[in-house]
Amino acid sequence: MISKAVDADVWQIKSLTDYWVGKNAILPRSTKDIKANLSEFFVWKNENRVLGVVSLEIKDGKTSVIRTLCVSPEHQGKGIGTQLVHTVLQHAKNKKMETIYAVTKNVGFFNKFGFSKNKTILSDGQEKAYMSIGFSSLADMNFSSISLATSSGNC
Repeated sequence: MISKAVDADVWQIKSLTDYWVGKNAILPRSTKDIKANLSEFFVWKNENRVLGVVSLEIKDGKTSVIRTLCVSPEHQGKGIGTQLVHTVLQHAKNKKMETIYAVTKNVGFFNKFGFSKNKTILSDGQEKAYMSIGFSSLADMNFSSISLATSSGNC
């Protein structure tokens, strides 16, 4: 179900992200940007259809940012967003990241993974939380115990 994105996924990733950009839920990503950073993307697919996407941007070898987290509207609340975040957190742990950041409107969703709200920022006229999780939390995290509970928002 979850795999690294491949070239054949680019147009579906772009379509799904454009939907959520239109809802002002995520920041836009151009097709060129998606292609150039495809190695950062993970997709949740069913029968070759991309139903969810997330990217993990490695900033400096110690810090990374969760970006472009979204799930198709008809598959909301099925745990796909949770599984995608679980995947990038495991990936970050394997890469020995010290800190992972996320900018989100959905504070509760990221709280369940151990993220803490650092500050509130204003982006495009909307309030969003700047959240992070530190290395110690990642090192202690037992990924097999993360609940696949449903979430609100676009996750």
